[in-house]
Amino acid sequence: VLDNFERALATGGEVPDEFRTGIEMIYKQLSDILSRSGLKVLEPKGELFDPAFHEAIAREETEEAEPNTVIDVLQKGYLLHERLIRPALVRVAAPRADA
Repeated sequence: VLDNFERALATGGEVPDEFRTGIEMIYKQLSDILSRSGLKVLEPKGELFDPAFHEAIAREETEEAEPNTVIDVLQKGYLLHERLIRPALVRVAAPRADA
């Protein structure tokens, strides 16, 4: 549900301000309730890849980041009371082959 709210808020297009404000308020309320209930969001951009919490779906050769560093989060992960309920889907930096 949180993913769908985020997708709805990320869309462009012509949406009345009142509608967008209402969606933002509902999203915030739901996020706050889940957070108070023990939900933590995993957004590991810039962290070292950890297979216990991240699922690498792509590797990208780059000199912009250290090898094995998360360079992009494609889908947030979640912990509930410190237990993984969904790993974050990430892209991971790999050393350039010609380096």
